[in-house]
Amino acid sequence: MLKARHLRHPLWTMVVAYRYYSSVFYDWTHGIRTTNIEPLSTLELSRPEHLVHANPYVPSDPEDIRSVFSDLDLDFRKYCFVDFGCGKGRVLVEAARYPFKSIIGIDFANELCEASRLNLDLVRPTHRCGEVQVLYADATEFDLPRDPCVVYIFNPFRGPVLAAVLEKLRKSVASFPRHVRIAYVVPMFPEFFLELPGIRVFKSRRRYVIYDLGDPP
Repeated sequence: MLKARHLRHPLWTMVVAYRYYSSVFYDWTHGIRTTNIEPLSTLELSRPEHLVHANPYVPSDPEDIRSVFSDLDLDFRKYCFVDFGCGKGRVLVEAARYPFKSIIGIDFANELCEASRLNLDLVRPTHRCGEVQVLYADATEFDLPRDPCVVYIFNPFRGPVLAAVLEKLRKSVASFPRHVRIAYVVPMFPEFFLELPGIRVFKSRRRYVIYDLGDPP
C-alpha cells in the first residue's frame, strides 16, 4: 500500500505503485489473496525467538516469479520444489502450475501457512503437481527432500537463521549427493551463499541470483 512518504519521491512512488498494482492484478487474475502485508509480531510463531532475525512478510513480485521459473532451465519432473518463508503462498501457487515431483512451503507463522493452504485450494484445478503441502515449521528444523530440489528464498530471514538454513542445505547435499538449484530473490546477503563450499552461480540477474549445489542429474 502506498504511504505518505512515497509522495515526496515521485520516481520511487511510480515504482512502488507499479509493483503494488501489479501485485493486486496478479492476485485478481489468479483468484487468490496474497498482497496484504502482515506484521509478524502479531502472529502465532513456531519459534518466536527467531522473530528478531525475520523480515516482514512481503509477497514476491509477479515479474520476479515468472522470470525465476523461466530461468530455472531444468526438467521439473525430476525435482522437488521448496519455498522457505512461503508466506501466503503466491510462489507455491505458481510452482503448482509446473509438474514438480512435490512442492513444499515452509513458514514459521501459523496464520500465513493457513493463508497459503487456502490460496492453493482456490487454484487446485490448475495444479500439475499432485503433492503440494505447507508446513508450519521453522526453516532451521526442516530437512530437505533427498531428491533433486529447487529452493526458493525471498529474504524471509537473515543473520544466524539464514546461516543455519544454508549450513543445513550444505550438509544435506554432502550426505545425499544430488543437485539443488537455489533461487535467491532480491539478494540482500549473497555473501552467506558464496561461503558454501562447492556453490556456483548458475545465472545472475538484477533482481535475483540462481545458484547450484551438487551436479545436475
